[in-house]
Amino acid sequence: MIYTIKIDSTIILDLRFLAVTIVCLYAGMVPAIIAACIIGIMRLLLFGITASGIIGAATIMVMALLSGWTVRLPYRPFIRFQLMNSISLLCIFFSLSFLFKDIMHAATIIIYLLPASFIGGCLVYLVGRYIYVSRVTTSQHKKLSKMFSVMIQNAKTGTMIETPEREVAVINQTFCDMFDIPGPPNQYVGLKSNQLFLSHTPMLKDPARFLKTVESTVYSKESIVDEEITFINGKIYARDYIPIYEGHVYIGHYWEY
Repeated sequence: MIYTIKIDSTIILDLRFLAVTIVCLYAGMVPAIIAACIIGIMRLLLFGITASGIIGAATIMVMALLSGWTVRLPYRPFIRFQLMNSISLLCIFFSLSFLFKDIMHAATIIIYLLPASFIGGCLVYLVGRYIYVSRVTTSQHKKLSKMFSVMIQNAKTGTMIETPEREVAVINQTFCDMFDIPGPPNQYVGLKSNQLFLSHTPMLKDPARFLKTVESTVYSKESIVDEEITFINGKIYARDYIPIYEGHVYIGHYWEY
């Protein structure tokens, strides 16, 4: 059986309740009850409808209900998890006492089960916490990235963000209109930015100087503000450049016209 540890020929530690508690901690009471139902039904199907099977199925359902109440308490996740763990052990103790009609025998099993459930519970909690935090962080990053991208697309200034390898990461329609770049902006994502500039610099009054300042600015990674860029049609735009860092790691270039 999954979540079991065999101690000797007569004692097997059953840790399936950890699956219910971890589901309850991160998903709530209803998913925990569903998990408990699945475990209980599978137990009956695999081992037959016996007194121990029925009591075991009922016990894990009670665990799910009590865990659902415990998870709402205003404590830290680890404390709530260990409370659910302790309540589950108490439920197991009562069910074993009822089955064996021997409290000492039930207590002996709980003594074996206690350290295993605590250590196993800590490991399950840490793995579950890592997965949960990773998913939440990834989801938040995706939302923030999407919001930032939408903000740039709707900006009235011409904006382009490059990767450290000088590939276009984000570019908006205003930027394309300024440099007379055809087509939707998204089609240029992943393209080398210098390819865009080289094909459209003839519309600049001083293309050579423009390309030179772009390269020198990227090389120096120093911010610039309100650098004037003159086009042959007489329009003058102010260019800003910001090197993008994440901590001490350089992750891109931000251009705004």
